[in-house]
Amino acid sequence: MIITLADMLGTTGRFHTLWRQDRHWRGSGFLKLARKLRRQARAIPLNRSAGSFAMSRRREHLVRIDEQVDRLLDHVQEENWPAALGAIRRLAFELIVLRYHYQGDEEHALEFLSALSPDQAEPYWLLTYLQHNADRNAAPEAAWDGLTLLALYVLVNASRRREGRPSQ
Repeated sequence: MIITLADMLGTTGRFHTLWRQDRHWRGSGFLKLARKLRRQARAIPLNRSAGSFAMSRRREHLVRIDEQVDRLLDHVQEENWPAALGAIRRLAFELIVLRYHYQGDEEHALEFLSALSPDQAEPYWLLTYLQHNADRNAAPEAAWDGLTLLALYVLVNASRRREGRPSQ
């Protein structure tokens, strides 16, 4: 089912390899994607017209992203999938703030993203959906390790699509 979801999301092939690798050596796939996400966050262009205040805010967001990535990796090691999905969703929100200078509440971020960039809203919706279901334990038999890896994979590749790069 997870491979089919990845294929439907347009991430055919590479996710399967990453998931198999992670199942063999827990956390390796998450670590690889976490590194990519950190690089992507630092590659988001700075709005130079906003001045030094924007630069200090950018640094704050990058620090929060690094902290959230560390939390995510800790949750993965503990196999606490609802908390890991929550960390991924918070990472997605921080990326929205960093990329679009969003200043609203997290609960309204999906509406903001839908109006501004509908192709970016779909992955954010998926992350939110997965996190809510994991929190409610709505599907206790689900392979939450694979779904969590898929969520992080989608977040990394959604950022790549936004930057005009092909999905990996």
